[in-house]
Parts: sequence; C-alpha cells; structure tokens
Amino acid sequence: MMTEQKKYRRLVDNLSSLGLKGMEINLDEYLEQIGNKEKSVIEALCELTDIEMKLKTDRAIHGCVKVANVFVSLKVATF
Repeated sequence: MMTEQKKYRRLVDNLSSLGLKGMEINLDEYLEQIGNKEKSVIEALCELTDIEMKLKTDRAIHGCVKVANVFVSLKVATF
C-alpha cells in the first residue's frame, strides 16, 4: 500500500508529465485549503482547472502573437 507521501509524489509527477504546470504550482495551497475545510474538493478542482484553462488560453495567444510577428517580419523583409 502506498503512503500518503508516495501518493502525493505520484500526483505531482503526473501533473508534471501531463504539462499541468498551473495545477502543479498551486497544488499545495489547494490541498491546505481542503484540509482546513476552506474549500471542498470539487471547488478546489474547479479552480485548479480554471487556472489551467487560463494558462492554455494565454499560451495560445502568445503563440498567435509569435506567429504574427514572424509573418510581419517576413513581409517587411520582402520590401
């Protein structure tokens, strides 16, 4: 049987492997809030997934801006 520490380590490793950096970074804070009965598990998971959705949107916007800058640079270079 896995100890709580091993389960925690596995969770952190899984979040890292899945690229869920927002959840990984904020995990300890939310676990503490759940432990202190400040948030329910469902509430914490919703907020953690909201963080991931925001990061995903930010990455997509950054990628679009990066591609747009390359396109503008190429366009200017052709003149």
